[in-house]
Amino acid sequence: MQFPEHPAPAVTEWRYFLRSRYYIVLTLLYRPSLCFAIHHTNNPTQSIPPVITNLAQRGLQNAVAYILMGRIPHRHHGRWFQMRHLFLAVCFLLAAARAGIEMPEGW
Repeated sequence: MQFPEHPAPAVTEWRYFLRSRYYIVLTLLYRPSLCFAIHHTNNPTQSIPPVITNLAQRGLQNAVAYILMGRIPHRHHGRWFQMRHLFLAVCFLLAAARAGIEMPEGW
């Protein structure tokens, strides 16, 4: 399953929910490498492997995609859970920016 890199607003609720879950899973997959990069960027005794940096960049890109897709056009019971994920994505972006990690476009 794939969605466009710069998603347009979903027309139907089903597309909206599928796309939302897709980006949530992607941010969860890249979360460990993103946390490692955030916590070890300013440590002069340790260098971050390029693989971890690449995975962290993907995690940040997915967080931005989730935020951009996260406009809530439909009323539903999961709004609270969606707001939690949006807040978490914003926190990861802010932590990465403060750690000096290269940020994706449009963040």
